Amino acid sequence: MKITLEKIAALVKGRLEGDGAAVIEGVNNIDAAGAKEITFADEKHFEEASKCGAAAVILPEGEGKVGKPSIYVADVR
Repeated sequence: MKITLEKIAALVKGRLEGDGAAVIEGVNNIDAAGAKEITFADEKHFEEASKCGAAAVILPEGEGKVGKPSIYVADVR
């Protein structure tokens, strides 16, 4: 699977911050996510999200930034 962050944001009806042209090749949990994968984090896991190896993170709308491309959604789960 290869898909841009812009397309993922549209699919999940989220608000994108960062490079929408970045290509994502998979999804993984926050501990195992790699440089071409996306993960998600709730408020309790922002610090982990900022340090994880994921290319991008899906976060709850209205929450802080993690220093990497992010898609903000109403409910991360």
